Amino acid sequence: MTLQLIDESTNTTATPSVSVSSADGFMTISGTFSVKNGRFYGLKVLDGSTLIYRDRVFVTAQTTFDKYTVNQGVYIEDDSYDNEFVIL
Repeated sequence: MTLQLIDESTNTTATPSVSVSSADGFMTISGTFSVKNGRFYGLKVLDGSTLIYRDRVFVTAQTTFDKYTVNQGVYIEDDSYDNEFVIL
């Protein structure tokens, strides 16, 4: 198995050494990854040249998971109206 981490900020690909185990239909991949806080990474798992898994990973050191959102500052709620309806 080969694991690739693609840094979306720099568009560079790292291929760290990993160990793979499987049990009860699940695959576990362990390794040491060199990543930077606050960045998104593309993750690919290949079996030879066949892509078997793809995902997107966000790296954070935050441990209070309910407080972080990747949309923070992107969506602003509009409260300039009172949401009243007029029925004629």
